[in-house]
Amino acid sequence: MRHDGKQAVQGKGGAPAMMVLALESSAGWTGEARFVQAALGAIRAELPYARYFAAGREARRRGMRDGEIARAAIDWMDTTLHPSHMLQLQLDDPHAVLNCMNAYNSRCNDYEWDDKLELYGRRRLERGAPPNGRRRAPCWILASDRGDFRLHATRLSPDGIDDPAACQSVSLAAIEYLVGHAQRASQDATPRTLSAMARLLGVTHSVAAEAAGVLEREGGMPVEALARQLGCSKRTLERALQAAGTSAGQLRLAAMMVGAANQLTSRRSLTEIAADQGFADLAHMSRAFQASCGMAPSALRASMALKRNA
Repeated sequence: MRHDGKQAVQGKGGAPAMMVLALESSAGWTGEARFVQAALGAIRAELPYARYFAAGREARRRGMRDGEIARAAIDWMDTTLHPSHMLQLQLDDPHAVLNCMNAYNSRCNDYEWDDKLELYGRRRLERGAPPNGRRRAPCWILASDRGDFRLHATRLSPDGIDDPAACQSVSLAAIEYLVGHAQRASQDATPRTLSAMARLLGVTHSVAAEAAGVLEREGGMPVEALARQLGCSKRTLERALQAAGTSAGQLRLAAMMVGAANQLTSRRSLTEIAADQGFADLAHMSRAFQASCGMAPSALRASMALKRNA
């Protein structure tokens, strides 16, 4: 994929879906559509860089200014269920949030993050294209002063990569959102769940939200059993969910992912978390996280632990 003659990006992952949607946002989203998008964001947390960069260019063409971009980012981040975001939203130390963000960025750019020497990642990037002619995606290298928190953000945009200013604005707004949440964590301690998203969006009685609520409370079940609980036929339920842009299987997996992400900061083993959330085993859960955000739950948990021990 190429962008207006610019070099293609072939990173391991993509851009967080909520940042892309913030740039694309316009009137017309229903509450149920937003709910379904939040649920899908737990199992498909990223969108291709090509779409991200195109959205950034189009946002500027529409005259979307930085303040409007920041407001859109906050609106969409209020409903994010991205696994990495879910972990960061449970932290009360902004330094730990930065560590998680840097680990997340590194998984897209083929370099290992050293939390004690931010320059390491920068040097690797400045050497030019990695083997096989690939280019790394633009990203932020984040650091902070010890003691009183003060964010330092350096944007790395390798030569030849199209890095629209709007993309930089929306990603920085998302960073500030997550850091700010950690700084006021004592006031924002409620876990994010599918049911909580439905309440926030005012769609608790929509078919998708009701189905998600049952699956969240009771775990996996055949579609026929889910339909009976909701008082409709299997075919009626399938049609209603299809019209909303999802399926019972997707909602069940989203509930499992959200439940697991909410337990990553606990002392429970990953094997216990996988069993509790209905995954076949730890390998199944790891594959689901890897497919969603490019990081296994062990890597997400490790990124938090590194800063805890710093």
